Amino acid sequence: MKNLIAFILLLSLLYGCNETDIISETGQMEITDIQLPTLPEGYFYGGWLLVDGSFVSAGRLTNDSIANNYARFTKIDAADLNNA
Repeated sequence: MKNLIAFILLLSLLYGCNETDIISETGQMEITDIQLPTLPEGYFYGGWLLVDGSFVSAGRLTNDSIANNYARFTKIDAADLNNA
């Protein structure tokens, strides 16, 4: 059940973003033009990658990112980006 929820959240994140740049050599992923609803204080969206059948966290997407229409995930293993 947890995998299904994580997968749905990933799809909603990607569906809610019109532009995503993956810079696989550096392990960074940038998302712009974010069209997600803001969340209550203390909550965040989680970015996930599906790598070899397992979910790997890419980081958090906060209300500040949504308001600025920009998020950068920088702590991703470059190999995970290549295999996602």
